[in-house]
Amino acid sequence: MKKRVSITASWSAALALITLAGSCTEPIVPTAVLPSINPRAIAICSADVRAQTLTCSDARVTQNFSSGVRKDVILGGQDVFVKLSSGGTAYDGGTGIFSSNVDVQNLLQYAMGSADGQTVNGVEVFFQSGPTVTSGTGTVTVANPDGMSSFTGPNQAYYHYGEILSPFEVSTPRPWQFQLAGSVSTFSFQVYVSSPVTGPETGLLGNIWTGSTSTTWANPANWRDGVVPDSASTATIPTDSLLASRVYPVVASNIRLTNLRVGSGSSLALGGFKLTAYGNVESVGSITGGTVRMRGVNALLGGNIDALEVTGSVKLQRATRATGAVSIAGGSLSVADKPLSIQLQ
Repeated sequence: MKKRVSITASWSAALALITLAGSCTEPIVPTAVLPSINPRAIAICSADVRAQTLTCSDARVTQNFSSGVRKDVILGGQDVFVKLSSGGTAYDGGTGIFSSNVDVQNLLQYAMGSADGQTVNGVEVFFQSGPTVTSGTGTVTVANPDGMSSFTGPNQAYYHYGEILSPFEVSTPRPWQFQLAGSVSTFSFQVYVSSPVTGPETGLLGNIWTGSTSTTWANPANWRDGVVPDSASTATIPTDSLLASRVYPVVASNIRLTNLRVGSGSSLALGGFKLTAYGNVESVGSITGGTVRMRGVNALLGGNIDALEVTGSVKLQRATRATGAVSIAGGSLSVADKPLSIQLQ
């Protein structure tokens, strides 16, 4: 029996919104500061059929679950522990199918979808309740679930992402379909993300920047747990709207990390120095004024950077823009179907 741990997390302030609509892949989220282990965070989702939109928000829930539930890491905290994004949201009036292609991004410092890092158990997004019609008349059902299982209760529909997701890796999108009958205008449902992880229950997020004192990267007071990241660390500069200080880091020397994420609207200023990464680099925000050197094997890169130096094997996982020189020295860079633009400044 695979070991799954039943812990959850949510932001200590209020709601974090997921926008799953059209081709939008970046959520809009209100201010929050630090994650806490309790209570459980659940994503409450609302769909508008005419507008062809699907939006989800995290709500803090304090219910107790029975001892018979599956032992999972059940994660909430959109853009904190996991990130759900979608594209191609549409409604077909002929078939009554409302659909959206949804992916899951791992924001932990450990791999998701496996307890040992080798056996693929996968990630599930399961329906805690609903879908329920909120305006109009008729019914809504999940049309194409990958199965039914017991997570927090019996017979819950779920979508299965059969992958191991390394830190900051984005899954392959899965088509979510809902069968509408009658004259449904809007509907809602509640989901959790459930997955085994390769690390312990505590310290899931790694080093989190707060910027509570200054812009100085090397100041321990600017990091949530008072520890400056080192070469073995996974570091995150949170999405701007989740960063209460609105203060972004600046480095004053070369730095080394394993994995790095710069969230939407946030930035990391290298000040002419070099950042060496041995794992994945995700910069939906921006990394400016220096060189990102990627030395990892099968590492992932995406987002906005300045100069890039590849000495390992790297694959783009999203559209990437470099504003400095790009060099490959004894390594490889696979762009696949993800565009790489070089805009020298």
